[in-house]
Amino acid sequence: MRREKRCLALLLVLILSLQLLPAVFADGGHAPKRVIHLVYDDSGSMIRANGEQVDRWCQAKYAMEVFAAMLGENDTMNIYYMSAFEGNGSRQPTIRMAGKDGAQANVAKIHDTVTKAGNTPFASVTAAYQDLTRTDADERWLVVLTDGEFQGVDSISTYFSNVPPSINVMFLSMGPDAPDAAAIVPAGHENIFFAKAASSADILNQITGICTRVFNSNKLTVEKNKFSFDIPMSQLVVFAQGQNVQVRGIKGPDGELIGGAQQAVGVRYSETAAPNYTIDPGTIPKNLVGSVVAFDGAYDAGDYTLDISGAETVEIYYKPNVEISAYLTDDSGEEVTDLEKLKAGSYTIHFGFVKAGTQEKVAESKLLGNVDYSAVIEQNGVPLDGVYTNGSTLQLEDGTIRIRATARYLDYNSVTTTLEYTIYKDRAVAFAQAEPVGCMVTKSGLQPDGEIVLHATLDGQEMTSEQWAAFPTPTAKLTGGSKKDYTVTVEKGEAIGTIVLTPQLKQSTPQGHTYEDLSYRIRYAEKLGDEVWAGDFDGSVAVRDQRSWLARNRTMLSIALAVLLVLLLLAKHFFRKRFPKAMKRRPLIEVDEIVGLDRQKTALPGSFRVQRITKAFGPEKGTLKFSGSAMVPALQVTAVGGGKMMITNASAYAGRTDVKFDNNVIEAGTKKYVISCRTTIEHVEGEGEMRTVYTCTPAAEYKSANVY
Repeated sequence: MRREKRCLALLLVLILSLQLLPAVFADGGHAPKRVIHLVYDDSGSMIRANGEQVDRWCQAKYAMEVFAAMLGENDTMNIYYMSAFEGNGSRQPTIRMAGKDGAQANVAKIHDTVTKAGNTPFASVTAAYQDLTRTDADERWLVVLTDGEFQGVDSISTYFSNVPPSINVMFLSMGPDAPDAAAIVPAGHENIFFAKAASSADILNQITGICTRVFNSNKLTVEKNKFSFDIPMSQLVVFAQGQNVQVRGIKGPDGELIGGAQQAVGVRYSETAAPNYTIDPGTIPKNLVGSVVAFDGAYDAGDYTLDISGAETVEIYYKPNVEISAYLTDDSGEEVTDLEKLKAGSYTIHFGFVKAGTQEKVAESKLLGNVDYSAVIEQNGVPLDGVYTNGSTLQLEDGTIRIRATARYLDYNSVTTTLEYTIYKDRAVAFAQAEPVGCMVTKSGLQPDGEIVLHATLDGQEMTSEQWAAFPTPTAKLTGGSKKDYTVTVEKGEAIGTIVLTPQLKQSTPQGHTYEDLSYRIRYAEKLGDEVWAGDFDGSVAVRDQRSWLARNRTMLSIALAVLLVLLLLAKHFFRKRFPKAMKRRPLIEVDEIVGLDRQKTALPGSFRVQRITKAFGPEKGTLKFSGSAMVPALQVTAVGGGKMMITNASAYAGRTDVKFDNNVIEAGTKKYVISCRTTIEHVEGEGEMRTVYTCTPAAEYKSANVY
């Protein structure tokens, strides 16, 4: 009985694997829709073999009850009893159930169903598979439990070779007459799984092998109701066997109950195998009593305790709460964090797990086993060749990229996510002049020979209407000498890609010089969204100046005349008549005061000033104060060259005997009189023995020491 109990537990593990371990799709963060078609061998050999009653029917039915208890909200399971495909059978599923109907109701359907034992027609497998192909689900499983040789099929492996990868097959072969792997699994089909137990001893060995391969890492180690895990979990399923099992909950490290348990579902041995067989009660394994409880939620890594009583055996299975994440590194090996602004170029793709619904990375763990990452990629709707693995290099082009990444772990498990990005790249704008067009300068202005048109392309291709609509109008800058002569405006033409340039003279009328060719430069750099559209173009427009020679050289002639005038003025400045250099600004005035027989000699400073208004051009002019008396005016003098100067106010001294120049009196009627800087000018104020004589020589300088 102990061996049968162990075999049954291992069989239950196999059945649980189909519920706990199928692919979990991360797309959209929803629970997958799963359809399971189970083919159940209710033939007589499950009840009696080799002349003796066996309990395989009871074990299998108990396992199916556990299976039914494990159905999720989105799961559907149809059970195809082989007896329905014999004689007048319905050739339809004997039991139809959905997870949303409730675990207890689904378990009751199996427990209460009793069918007449018959043979093992392969038509049951064919019907289950054909019905499965017509279903629409995230995951589709065909499960076959049998201990006999099928009727109505030549080659099972040939039949299964047509099963597409989107459908998984689990085949458990029990008993000495059941098919072996070679007859079941076609070469190269990773979605066909097989296990065989030829005898009771083999059941233990074979299913233990399946458990090692499939369930070791999906089955937590439980010691004294304590367990732990180092990755986040989305579901913990407790399967406890015992007559009076009570599962109260799961406690965290602080001893408080956490999480929410679904209603415990009881499973129990059956006492009726088939109406056409009488069962010896002694062959029924009445220790097959248990409870299945699923804890759904988000469980962080840590240590936990199961609050349970009355259990003889406890097993806890888990579903990792993980999603696959794909990330990119650039040429420098840096991770690209701003995936909303992904620039075209070369990248390396990497994969890893994250906690579901977050970007929190999950470290490698034995609870995930060996992980195999892969991705198929579409770029702009076109699938790229090959399968991309961790570390593959991608050459991304602008447009859209769709990465469907899959991580396979623990053999049966997989998570898949679809990532979509918009790729941008900086665009190269090129300009070209369709036809050379010149301009003509006339007396009325600048007249182009025709429309000056450039043609713009993007990355060497004609722009689409959408690109042209988004294309900002470029600007042109004049270069070289063109900046002083011209202006230019730029407009988008009506046709896609056409740029129209309109040059004009900078002044409203043509100027008096010859106009040269117009040269310009377009430096285009515009940011459109994340893209930068950029391009350079240097162009020129041939200009013909058709005006007369005089009109074209008017400015040059004006400049020449201005230069000549300046030269004349400079010559007049440098060659004008100047006062003798010996002239002193403060000439010496000797004063001789005579009073009777007494005489007193002193000295005074005179004054010589050059008039500023005539300082630049023409002969120098100035004033000379030669006397200390206010009775005589200052001399008004003009330089005449040769070290001499002309008294222009000579009429003020003409005929006066009190003012003499080199002892000469200016004759009456004289208006101008020439003297030198060394002429002695004498002024006598008073008469006889009461007089003062002022004597001044313009070339003699007054000094404070001139005291007599």
